[in-house]
Amino acid sequence: EGTWVFQEDFKDSTDHATYAGDGSAARAATELKIKDDRRHMVTLAYGLHPRVNLLAKVGLAHGGILKETLGGRFVWESHLQDSLVWGLGAKGLIWSHPKGLGLVLGVEYLRWDDRGVNYWRSPAGWTTTSDGTVVDSKVDYWRLQADLTLLWKLGYFTPYVGAGLMYSEVKFSETWTYSPTERDQYTLDATDNRDILALKAGLACELGRGWSLQVQGAFLAAWEAGLGLAYAF
Repeated sequence: EGTWVFQEDFKDSTDHATYAGDGSAARAATELKIKDDRRHMVTLAYGLHPRVNLLAKVGLAHGGILKETLGGRFVWESHLQDSLVWGLGAKGLIWSHPKGLGLVLGVEYLRWDDRGVNYWRSPAGWTTTSDGTVVDSKVDYWRLQADLTLLWKLGYFTPYVGAGLMYSEVKFSETWTYSPTERDQYTLDATDNRDILALKAGLACELGRGWSLQVQGAFLAAWEAGLGLAYAF
């Protein structure tokens, strides 16, 4: 499956800076968001029961931009490195109707850790790589989501809509090295997502011989689009 994260917004936080030989500062970090991140993952689902599946997934988080406005004036953005991403979850069919209607309860935990930064870009267009600044960064992210999904099986097609709650958190710590003796340190206090209501809509299509295709969009808590190919055996 592949997922494109168009944008996920976070609450205001505080960015702490310690400058080499020049004191420290704490600045308000506002308009925090992750944009244009992509996840490419493989998921294994195991059926405990005809109505209950356990899920485990692993893959790669690719691209992605972390943006913040410091001190209410300057918008900085970091271009993230690729990172391992993994998740665990479960789904259960809690109600079904002979005419194809069903209600599914799902829960999922997803995270990546110690994600590096390729470079930071300043409001003026300057980047940390333009003058040889080395950035040693550790960006951490995790989310927990639970939702109810109403589906309707119509032959080979199954449209569905869902709603639930999502909590996510992001934080980072990093060191900017200008020379062997000049280093600045920055940390962003952990902050959670701005919106907790998560909506989704999608369509699954049976292709035959155990194969199926699914497209999905997610809204509010995170704005995402996904495409998945599945095989049942």
